[in-house]
Amino acid sequence: SQSDIEIDISLNNLLALENTRLLKTYTKIDSRVSELGYMLKCLTKTCDIADVSRGTLSSYAYILMLIHFLQQIQPPVLPVLQQLNDDPSQKNGKVRSCEKWNVYFYDNLSNLKQVWINKNGPNVLTSAELWIAFLRYYTEQFNYRENIVTIRQLQPLNRHEKGWFHQTIAIEDPFILTHNLADRLSLQKWALIRRVFVRARAQFGTPWNDIDIRQNKLRWISFPVVANARIVNGENAGRNTLSWAVSLQIHKNGGSYRCGGTIIDELYIMTAAHCVESIRNPSDISVYAGSLDVYDGVARSASEIHLHPYYDEVRHRNDIALLKLDRALDLSSNDLAKICLPSAVATS
Repeated sequence: SQSDIEIDISLNNLLALENTRLLKTYTKIDSRVSELGYMLKCLTKTCDIADVSRGTLSSYAYILMLIHFLQQIQPPVLPVLQQLNDDPSQKNGKVRSCEKWNVYFYDNLSNLKQVWINKNGPNVLTSAELWIAFLRYYTEQFNYRENIVTIRQLQPLNRHEKGWFHQTIAIEDPFILTHNLADRLSLQKWALIRRVFVRARAQFGTPWNDIDIRQNKLRWISFPVVANARIVNGENAGRNTLSWAVSLQIHKNGGSYRCGGTIIDELYIMTAAHCVESIRNPSDISVYAGSLDVYDGVARSASEIHLHPYYDEVRHRNDIALLKLDRALDLSSNDLAKICLPSAVATS
């Protein structure tokens, strides 16, 4: 019979079995690991940020982020199994090879308390409290620009040790140490993930009696939008009074949403960076100009997206982007005009 359970099938891949065994061992140490894993998978699936084929992260990568957090929090919830060793004769650590990689980790959980001595005592936070702390960790505390997410060592792993210098988060595979699980993650998708985490933290940090539980169900965290066919809301704009204003209709995941923009010249539109930061294909952005209602104006598509180089996707500082159009606008009529900008020699 059919079910809604998703599974991964692996053939002739012994490392995948070792990965599965490692994660299963971590879940046996503390029941909160599974609870938090389910919560994280629900969030990332609902908000459409857990699909490598679409430029985000895999569920496996998110689980490694979770384990890393549970190892780093004080007091820790989890040990670093790959660093534990009950054999004093092997001070440099044990080795168990699989396809040329060391896949050793400590799995004698019946003896774990004798090997893993938690000096700060047990972590008594609830799963809910750990969930909020996890979201805070990856939006405020973890320095992803300098360090790498790793679960094989407790000490910080610096990017210089790996030579991984791209601008998004880096996540080390616990066995294949040359593999960065976030190597295909774009800056725009990483910004989207962080925004989801920020909004999730605000949502789950709100007392239940202050929100409508029945209608919520995580929906607003994944950035719902309200459709409106008007370029300028409020009072009607007179003809040719806002000739530089355009409407952007942005198509994404089978739906669409709208933002506003301003004509800079015949080929460029200025808009907010947060409107377009998650768009991989510029042609998914339609530009309508020269009309109050979007469907009978001059239509163009974007051909390039340029975010401000210092755009802060969390606090929305420098929230500016430029769109290059696929065809130039005709600014010879009164229906379209570029906004008046000060010249380079203008003085205040």
